[in-house]
Amino acid sequence: MPGPVPGRAAYTIRIDPGSLPAALLGGASAEVNSLHRHALTGTGRVRVTARAPDGVIEAVEAMTEVFCLGVQWHPEYGQSAFDRAILRAFVERSALYAGGPPHTLPGTPRREVVFI
Repeated sequence: MPGPVPGRAAYTIRIDPGSLPAALLGGASAEVNSLHRHALTGTGRVRVTARAPDGVIEAVEAMTEVFCLGVQWHPEYGQSAFDRAILRAFVERSALYAGGPPHTLPGTPRREVVFI
């Protein structure tokens, strides 16, 4: 990390409507504490769901039913309700599969939990 944990957000990101981040936030923009000097330049098998004001990719998600959310900031700092919602969603999805592999849960389609 380039420095100490900041006490405030770095900037506001734009979030695509209909995306997982938009559902977790309940809105189309959020203040985040992005600290990175590196960024994604391509998307591969994920879709871009949020960008910084300068166009840098801030969030991606899988284009499947798998819970897969990648963010460029640090939600573990818990600076906002949005950060806490991201971590809560991850823990809730993970708890579904705590008893074993996803495909062994009765009545549940095969799913995996991935956090990038």
